[in-house]
Formats: sequence, C-alpha cells, structure tokens
Amino acid sequence: MAPSPSAPELAAPPERPVLLNEKFKVLTYDGGSFKSRAQYDVKNSLIPIIEPFHCSGSGTKFNLVLKCSEDFTLTHFYVSGPGPRCTEPIRSGLVWVTENAPEAEVLKKYDDMSSEDLMEIMKGLRTVSASDEDSAKSGGSLPEPCVYFNTDATSREAEAELSKWREGKYLVVKFLDT
Repeated sequence: MAPSPSAPELAAPPERPVLLNEKFKVLTYDGGSFKSRAQYDVKNSLIPIIEPFHCSGSGTKFNLVLKCSEDFTLTHFYVSGPGPRCTEPIRSGLVWVTENAPEAEVLKKYDDMSSEDLMEIMKGLRTVSASDEDSAKSGGSLPEPCVYFNTDATSREAEAELSKWREGKYLVVKFLDT
C-alpha cells in the first residue's frame, strides 16, 4: 500500500509556451482592412497559419485591442507578416498587457517616437507619462509597453520572450510602421 500524499500534488507548468490565440477576440481595431475586404480582416491575425492573413487599410500607427476570455499571463510574443503578396508588411510595434481596455487617445503619445526613444522606454531609461488632465481626458493611463518589436526584413517575423511576465485581460498591439 502506497502512502497517501501529505500535500496536494501540483500540476507541472508547461515546458513550452502555450498559444492563446483562440482565447482572444478583437475588441477594437482602427486600421480597417485592405479595400474594406473581409478576406483581409484583422481577426485573421489570430489564425496561426499563412492564409488567411490580415492586410490593413492605408496608413500606419494602427491600434489593435484584443480581449481574452480569461485572465492570462504573457511570457512570449510572436508576430509574423504575410508572404511576398503583401507589399507593406508590419515592421515594428509595441505591446501592452492591461486589466482594462485603453482608449485609442492614450496610445497616440507613441505615434511620433523614434526607435531610439522606444528602446530607452523598453530599457527603463525613460518613462512616458501623461499629466492627470491628459489621463482624465483620454480614458486613463497606460503602463509602459512590455514588448517593442522589429520584424526581420526577410522572414517578416519577430519573437520576444518577456523578462518580466505580464498578467491581464487585454492585449494591446500598436502597429507603428510598415
């Protein structure tokens, strides 16, 4: 007869990150889709295969807010641009994990920052803070981003492992450049 365990056994954490795409839904996106066609809708960015893919309308600095069906912990972030049929694949962006959905106005302060400024923020050498008046007008404040990514020019991919894991209900991606 085997002795009974004195403490409940805990499940071992997964050795590899778990893809959470199916748990997310698009809450808001201000980039539209190429020629307003549904086949290029932003929800395609949650499908982890080459086709279908997302292609935004013209412009840059678009904001995507995804809502998770349950609280999550972000440990890794991966983005992949579509193949050669896409003439303007994503090149860079920022990622946040938040408890509440931010207003688009709060994200605008990152629109005109240089890559050097963004790297300083990511390294903790500088912060981005809004005045209380600005925060009240724009629907609240936003924590510092947890990922700044630049996709590889050839593979059109970027992957980041977060040194400090982030917990929340919303994933916010600001697409900066194409």
